[in-house]
This record gives sequence, C-alpha cells and structure tokens, in this order.
Amino acid sequence: MDRATHFYYGDDSGNPVGPLALDEIRKFADAGVVPRDVMVCEAGGDNWRSLDTFYRGGMGTRASDIPSTPARPLAEMRPATLVLSLKITYTATILVALVAFALNTVTDRGAVQSGDPYYSEGFDALAMTLTLLSIAGSVAMIYLLVISLPERHRFTTPVKAAGFLLIPLFASYWVFRLLPGLVKGTRQWWMESAPGKSRRIAWLMPFAVITAVFMAVAGILDVVGGVWFLGDPPAKGWEGLIFLSGLAYMLGESAFFHFTLSLLHILRGLVDPGDYEREALKAKQTPFWKFRPGPWSPSYAFLFPIVFIGIWTMRLTQ
Repeated sequence: MDRATHFYYGDDSGNPVGPLALDEIRKFADAGVVPRDVMVCEAGGDNWRSLDTFYRGGMGTRASDIPSTPARPLAEMRPATLVLSLKITYTATILVALVAFALNTVTDRGAVQSGDPYYSEGFDALAMTLTLLSIAGSVAMIYLLVISLPERHRFTTPVKAAGFLLIPLFASYWVFRLLPGLVKGTRQWWMESAPGKSRRIAWLMPFAVITAVFMAVAGILDVVGGVWFLGDPPAKGWEGLIFLSGLAYMLGESAFFHFTLSLLHILRGLVDPGDYEREALKAKQTPFWKFRPGPWSPSYAFLFPIVFIGIWTMRLTQ
C-alpha cells in the first residue's frame, strides 16, 4: 500500500471526510479527535476498513502503537456532539446574558436618574434569575472548552477551570491563568495539525489578556459595590460606582463572548474536522431565496455596548 495514497474517514453521521493522507488521519486518532478504529476508505475505492487494520497489516506501526483516546470527563461524547454542545451553550448563554444585562442597566440608570440607590423597576427577581443563568452558562462554556482540548494540552482540569470562576476576587486572578491557558493549549494543538501556521492565531494571546483585564476589573468593582452597599449607601460617589461597574460589566461581557467565539471558531475545526465541510455543504444545498446565516453569525456580542450606550443616554419615565 502506497503511504501517499489518500483516504476518506467516516464521521459520526456516516459522512465521508477527506481525502487525507493516512498519517494525517492517524494524527487525529493520536489526538483523540477520531477513534483509533475509525473506518477509512481509499480515495476512489469502496472498501471501508478500520484504521488500525492498516497498522496491523505491516505498514511499520503496530495498532498498539496508536494511543487510545485520553480518559476525560464526557469521554463518551462524540466530536460532532461536543461541537454542537459548544454551539448551543454559546448561543443560549449570550442571549440570556444580553437580556440580564439590559434589565440590570435599566435599574442602574433609574437609580442614578432618581437619586435613589435602591431604585427598582419591579423586575429585580427576573434580572437576578437571568444573571445567575448567564453565569451558569459561562461556567459551562469554559468547562466545554477545556474538555475540547486533548488532555496533554490542558493546563488544569475542566472542573477547576470552571469552578474557580465562581470564587469572588480569586476569579479576578484566575482569568489571567485561564484565558491564556486556553489559548496556549489551542495553539499547541493547532501546531500539531497545521505546523508552521501558528501566526494565524498569534493574535489570540493578547486578546485573552485584554479580556482578562476587563473581566477582572468588573469582578473587583462588583465585590466593592456589594460591600459598599451592605450598610447605608454612601452620601456621595455611589452614582459613579454604579456607572463604572456597569461599564466594566459591559466591556467584560462583550470581550468574553468575542474571545469565546474566536476560540470556538478554531476548536470546532480541531475537534471535528468534518464540521466545516458539513456547514459548507448545507450552505450550498440551501436555495438562494432562503437566508442561511453562517454557523457563528451573528455573534450578538456587539450588542452589549449598544445596549449600554442606548440605556444610559435615554431618560427613563419615573
């Protein structure tokens, strides 16, 4: 068998992906992207065989040399299922976070406009519920991002990565380890799949640091504001604190979802190489008179500053 021959492999939906060199498919097996016994077929042929049969057949490597998929949480989750979970979690979280942000901003604007730090529009319970749901969604997103990486490229466990974000103040430190750590692991995996093309994602590291700064400042101001308002509100300065907290919250949320979206764009192709091809095929099969947005558009993250500016420049009815 000529090792330069190209092959297709079957994805979770039974669709052929490729053609790729056999060694490339084996790299996917090494990384845990596809099972080591994934079915492959020579380009132009119709004889499907398990990948490991080629290595048992005397091609220079034994089937036992192909490492098994690393044990990890949700190890039974297939690549296509993991990518779908990332998409659904991202979309649901950002929509809930937007509504929660809008409700909280309306309350903050009303408090400053009325001069009453305890001003309420009557939807405090709803705003709190949606805020908690958005936090839960963001934690779930981080968990899924970590388990998307092969175990050898994770700087921490998925539980620690997500759980430490729930610790007040410590989370402001943790984001400076978490976000760059995610970028580093993604870059290492990318370089295994596309050697020499690391410059294409070099911009992610400074983006991660900027996002961490915004999130850390928002977390600190949130804690300071909570402690400050535990007793009697200060006679002066509370209006500025409310505005700055809202501004930091807006910047943190917008940057977080932009950063997460950028990371998802890269990871979805590494986790499930056939995902892009399936999306392209669906787009081609969609009639021209039917609108079909891209798989990650719109991101909605740009709406956070629009909502913030819109609410703070309007005058609420008392």
